[in-house]
Amino acid sequence: VQGAVKVISASFGDDKIPSWKLWLQAGEYLITAACGYLGSKATATDAPSHFTILFVIAAVIGVGLFIARRTSKN
Repeated sequence: VQGAVKVISASFGDDKIPSWKLWLQAGEYLITAACGYLGSKATATDAPSHFTILFVIAAVIGVGLFIARRTSKN
């Protein structure tokens, strides 16, 4: 039993998520919200053309943040 306790207790704390990943995920959520807002405004008939450009930029940044967070090893 003591051996099992040592093995189990040695693994506690290993699953802690680095703080930079939490900030990246928060950034993803904010970019996704901005992307949704810009996408809804860009489809209006009287929308300025820069809304479409900002929508594309927000989508690319959001996907980039997602890929960076999901593919990192730590």
